[in-house]
Amino acid sequence: FFSSRRRHTRLQGDWSSDVCSSDLSVNPKIKIQSTYISNPPDFSGFNAPDKGYEAAKGMYQNGADVIYSAAGGTGAGTHKAAFELGKWSIGVDADEALYASNAKYKTAILTSMLKRVDTACNTFVQAALAGRSKSGTQIFGLAQKGLGYTTTGGYLRDRKSTRLNSSHLVISYAVFCLKKK
Repeated sequence: FFSSRRRHTRLQGDWSSDVCSSDLSVNPKIKIQSTYISNPPDFSGFNAPDKGYEAAKGMYQNGADVIYSAAGGTGAGTHKAAFELGKWSIGVDADEALYASNAKYKTAILTSMLKRVDTACNTFVQAALAGRSKSGTQIFGLAQKGLGYTTTGGYLRDRKSTRLNSSHLVISYAVFCLKKK
């Protein structure tokens, strides 16, 4: 999902196989580690900042440069650990650097992956109003502006952001260039 100077990728959450295989396709030298805070049928791992904090501390101490926490509210613990240890974290679903609860840690939040539910809803409503609504599964990827990333904090270099914006690949193939201020 990203590259770092030391090429260590860490992931908390439920997308590890997709993200990790994408990392390796970008750079086969990337070292990958993933962890789950809980396993089904226990879904408490999506709202356990304390457990996210402990897991993230361990990952950073084992060489991670960046952690992408795809685990809902648990990411707050990842951001805290990143801030305390001078590392990066990546949020999920919305711009987590703008959450009041993350204000203290926002300088450690490199970016956040966005699920553009607004795009899907708007597309559905506009089609329904025009009498062209579709039933069945609709996919909203990069080409449909259904996924994105944030640039709050300005930590993604402009030239890499330009490449990301022009990409028609799956977002997990994007390569971020990291520069901790």
